[in-house]
Amino acid sequence: MNRTSYDSLPADLKRVLDDNSGNSAAETAGRMWDAQSALVEGAVRKRGNAIETISADEVRRWRTGTETAIERWLAQMKERGHDGGKLIDAAREAIARFEIA
Repeated sequence: MNRTSYDSLPADLKRVLDDNSGNSAAETAGRMWDAQSALVEGAVRKRGNAIETISADEVRRWRTGTETAIERWLAQMKERGHDGGKLIDAAREAIARFEIA
């Protein structure tokens, strides 16, 4: 929903959307996907498909390769008056918390 449409809603409907979207909705969806992951993996393997995991060296290479884009984005956010570093830190924290070793 775009901001104009959201802003045009009465407070009670905004509250319904707010209570059922954002982090709340993401957590609900995440729990569902976590619960289904073993079943999905089993079905994928049963079909004969491979599940690939990239190496730690490749992860480091990808992270190094994206640093320029991240730095550019941080500069754009700063120009717009936003704290992009705070968002990047939160994303990195979530990645560290949930990444599969």
